[in-house]
Amino acid sequence: MCRLLVIMSLVCTATFAHATQFPPGPTGNCGGVNSDTLKIFDVQNPASLCHPAPGDTVFGLRGICIGFDKVLPFYDIYIQNSASGANGSPWTGVDVYTATNNFAGNLGLVLGDSIAVEWSMTYEFNGGTQMQSPNLSTNTPNIIIRKISSGNPLPAFHLGTTAELQQLATNYNNAEPWEDCLVRISGLLRVARTSATGGMVLANAFILVDANVCAGGSCDSVFVDGSKLTSFTPPTVGTLVHQVQGIFTQAHVQSNAGLGSDYHIMLRGGNDIDLGIAGTTEELPVEISLEVFPNPARYPTLSFALPKASHVEIGVYDLVGRKVATVVNEEFAAGAHSHRWDGRDASGHVARAGVYFLKLRAGTKTRLMRMVKLD
Repeated sequence: MCRLLVIMSLVCTATFAHATQFPPGPTGNCGGVNSDTLKIFDVQNPASLCHPAPGDTVFGLRGICIGFDKVLPFYDIYIQNSASGANGSPWTGVDVYTATNNFAGNLGLVLGDSIAVEWSMTYEFNGGTQMQSPNLSTNTPNIIIRKISSGNPLPAFHLGTTAELQQLATNYNNAEPWEDCLVRISGLLRVARTSATGGMVLANAFILVDANVCAGGSCDSVFVDGSKLTSFTPPTVGTLVHQVQGIFTQAHVQSNAGLGSDYHIMLRGGNDIDLGIAGTTEELPVEISLEVFPNPARYPTLSFALPKASHVEIGVYDLVGRKVATVVNEEFAAGAHSHRWDGRDASGHVARAGVYFLKLRAGTKTRLMRMVKLD
């Protein structure tokens, strides 16, 4: 690898004579001569003393995989450094653009994998920072990515609001620190507009507003993209949303004014959004509940309801009390939720058929339910 990196360095120097290499950076104090020492914080935060400019090359940038664009014609891997706090850390996520080379598929990457981007170049696309190939080639990109480990916990979600994460590019001071990070907005939201009603560039896009404070008129609005990382059909206008989460970004989507720089949340799948019922005001449950359906089943769906926002953990246990898998372990808003168990244990292997117990813990409350898993 070292020999290959040296060769790449010579090629890049010839192609981008103006570029600075990180490490060591222009002063020689950004990691010395060692690779994998620059942090995503340095790449994303303009105030960092070791901040590479667009066109500068980077030897080694590590992070945890939090999402993927695995659909042709172009591929992306989104990585983030583990946060130091329960509410996430700013400037810790970045988009790794691999052009037509599906590195995520070729390396078998999944969420929670740790990777090192051994050779890349910083680049600005539609206002968003990317790590991409130093040769800027679409067909033969020379970016180098190495898988380090699997099964790492995902970085903590940043819990934001519609005001903090609203879509306009003028919201730079609030939104920019969370670019390419996991974010979540909890509370009662309402779908105000969708791509089906016109005026939006993407086919699977919609706008959310705070249902408690926005009865109409001009409100802080959050742009949600259901097409980049998944294919999610927008809910109808008026649908209540209990929670939305995903990867917050600035690139890839044109704004209504055609500026191409609105901030937005990219859904990674249907589990990134909890939906209510269109045009209704839902009553919250008075106590915690847990149900499983169907039962027996190969891939059961676990449904639970919360009277207030809580950290929820749902574990699967065998008959002697050993924990087989953790199905849910995150914050949820008050209301009804559901999550499908893929039937795999904590090691990723298919769990044996038989009797199991589900244990839900939300704050100080617990619920227990018997379940039969089929082959």
